[in-house]
Amino acid sequence: PYLNGVETVLIVDPATRLATFRAGQLDLMPGGNRLTPSQVDTLKRAIPSLDVQVPPSLLYDNLILNTKFKPLGDVRVRQAIHLALDRQDFVQSVLQGGGDIGGPMPSVNGQWGIPLEELLKLPGYRQPKAADIAAAKKLLAEAGFPDGFKVSLLAVAAQVTTIEVVDTQLRKIGIESSLRSVPLSILVDAWNAGTFDIIGVASGTSLDDPDLILGEAYPSTAGRNYGKFVDAPIDEQYELQRREMDPAKRKALVIDLQKRIIDLAPRAILAWRHQFSAAYPYVKNYRIGVSFYNNNKLQDIWLDK
Repeated sequence: PYLNGVETVLIVDPATRLATFRAGQLDLMPGGNRLTPSQVDTLKRAIPSLDVQVPPSLLYDNLILNTKFKPLGDVRVRQAIHLALDRQDFVQSVLQGGGDIGGPMPSVNGQWGIPLEELLKLPGYRQPKAADIAAAKKLLAEAGFPDGFKVSLLAVAAQVTTIEVVDTQLRKIGIESSLRSVPLSILVDAWNAGTFDIIGVASGTSLDDPDLILGEAYPSTAGRNYGKFVDAPIDEQYELQRREMDPAKRKALVIDLQKRIIDLAPRAILAWRHQFSAAYPYVKNYRIGVSFYNNNKLQDIWLDK
């Protein structure tokens, strides 16, 4: 009963894509970044029988800070940015509630993250924000920027709302942003060349493992260490957890490593996204994997029609 083939229809405009699906011209809108919570609600109201899945994912929104850009090379400035960000507001306003607060590793539905209850007590994650905003302004003054400074925020079109919200939040501590939306090719050129101040990006990975998620971003030699961040203790702690064979001991090392990453703030993690998919009820056996890199072969699907 399995499929003889799959026809993939590329529809760039989200509204057109949604309308095409509602008209029955598509069988499945798979997981990933294709649907928003409000679109899912609209679909469910229009077609109550739809099979809708909303699992967590290994896709996270974050800011990459270029430590070679003079203000951001000062850890106090990076800490101030970390403190100013309101993650809870980001989840509600940008992700429409479709995400979870988390650190460098996912705290919800992950094995290695700082426990959410503990994370939400840390500066930068706690609520209300008044204490963090005051501490951020103090750090900027100590770093020589009592009146703040100007910075460029770079993102692709899909992330424009992210950098708009970040801009609003950073202005509360005196950091004024110029926002630039660019094609992905230009963004990639900028992070490879280091010609950016701050990039807002949704980063994806395939496995919930520190070697992959932390290893690609934070060690000094990491392939995606676009901000040119260097910290010898982080390099050492990363290698220690890689060599540790006892899972409980390794997790303790990974938790400590994440806390140091948060303290030094080479990146600011905003949230870990949920995925959303919708399929007509005759589509059988489709299940979203934790990563949009996985479970895309569709070899177990069949159509009951």
